[in-house]
Amino acid sequence: MENSFGHHSDHDLVAVLDGVLDALTDDRLRLESPQQRLGLAVAAVRVASRVSVWVQGLMAGVEADEVAVRVYGTSTTTWLADAARLTPRESRRLIRAGEGLAKFGLVGEAARTGEVSAVQAEAITSVLAELPDDFDTDQIIEGESTMIGFAQTHNSAELRRLTHHLVEVLSPETVEAREAGRLEREARLAHARRFLTLTDDGHGSVLVRGSLPVVDAEPFRKLIDSYAAQLTRGLEAADPLQPTVTAAQRRADALCRLVERHQHQALAPCLGGDRPRLVVTLSYDTLLRRPTTSARPARPARPARGRASRPACYGGCCATPTSCPSCSAVPPRSSTSADNNASSPRRSGQPSITETRAVCSPAATTHPKPATPTTSSPGGTAAPPP
Repeated sequence: MENSFGHHSDHDLVAVLDGVLDALTDDRLRLESPQQRLGLAVAAVRVASRVSVWVQGLMAGVEADEVAVRVYGTSTTTWLADAARLTPRESRRLIRAGEGLAKFGLVGEAARTGEVSAVQAEAITSVLAELPDDFDTDQIIEGESTMIGFAQTHNSAELRRLTHHLVEVLSPETVEAREAGRLEREARLAHARRFLTLTDDGHGSVLVRGSLPVVDAEPFRKLIDSYAAQLTRGLEAADPLQPTVTAAQRRADALCRLVERHQHQALAPCLGGDRPRLVVTLSYDTLLRRPTTSARPARPARPARGRASRPACYGGCCATPTSCPSCSAVPPRSSTSADNNASSPRRSGQPSITETRAVCSPAATTHPKPATPTTSSPGGTAAPPP
């Protein structure tokens, strides 16, 4: 069909497209056959994809020319999110997709003609952006053509996994050396892109979304799988009244069980950030004067523990606390109440006498005399024995 809209402005064409959509969505009678309806559905998807590609290119042009900055003094992402009631993430995705189509011309042309869909074109541009920097222009163009050919038999998710294969096709002699660099790049990129968000959906649930490097995610996956396997019961399949639990729901239950056990054992840290610190600041002059101005008087030397209160020996002649080879000092005898009642002539109220009898040998003539026995009275004063 001949194109008769070339002399119209873009605003007029959008208005015409809007009117066409009004006619397509009315409630008039339609008598298409099943085959015609299936063909119409495929054609509608193709047209919608072309419209999406055109919108992406339009947003990329607005971003490149900084139109929103000149008119409203804000970024294109902020302006688009406010004007079209999109989220900032949706706005950035539109702009990035259009920039990718502008960077890789062959892919952009194929997307505008409907040869590849908008989502396929976005996947292809993401793969081409990950190619090594030392690839020349001819290799990039060959990569674009190869990926457009793959788009005839692969969906967008499958196209995103063809980066390594594309490098093998474009540069087979350097694939091994590039593979090590690619793995290192992916590890750094995965670490830089790690995140975890907990977002309230406003309906009593929290949306958990995140990304972790493979090395860190594998232990977490094993924990979740182990708790999910523990929660599995064979009676669930046999009971027709038991609601069917999907694998995703079972993993969610496993995460809740993991958190519950963590809270029960009080394993979470109760402090955060740096520990409290005390900083004392002194000037250099004060630090020099401190030994002379604030020196404390020296304390007298304290005797060793357990030596001052313990006698040298029971005879007082050496350092042995129990027996002495030079004397035959007899330790004080501690009598029991039965001995006192049986053999002691002391009555109630009569002072008790504790004495030490020492008989020194002739070789111990220089030993000090034994301590003078003392008598303790009930009044608490010490008096010599009578």
